Amino acid sequence: MADAHAAPHHDYHLVNPSPWPLVSSVAVTIMMIGAVVWMKGLAPADAGPVSALFSKGHQAVFFAGLAGVLVSMFGWWADVIKESKAGDHTPVVSIG
Repeated sequence: MADAHAAPHHDYHLVNPSPWPLVSSVAVTIMMIGAVVWMKGLAPADAGPVSALFSKGHQAVFFAGLAGVLVSMFGWWADVIKESKAGDHTPVVSIG
């Protein structure tokens, strides 16, 4: 019973909670909506202010999502590199 609260002894580094999975999924969702808008459109061309972003052929939403995906990729990998340089990767983790 005393071992229930002891530190686990395993060869893996458990990382701290990260915002990158949520940021990545939101960015990919925006990018996919943007791809649909670019190819198909979600609003008629005469829909007023909505048509500025969501009528066929508009690429702004897609590229905003793509920028978010790239930011999340670079941020996530930067965190992985920081963890490895801090010595958090054990020999088992370093193997792959």
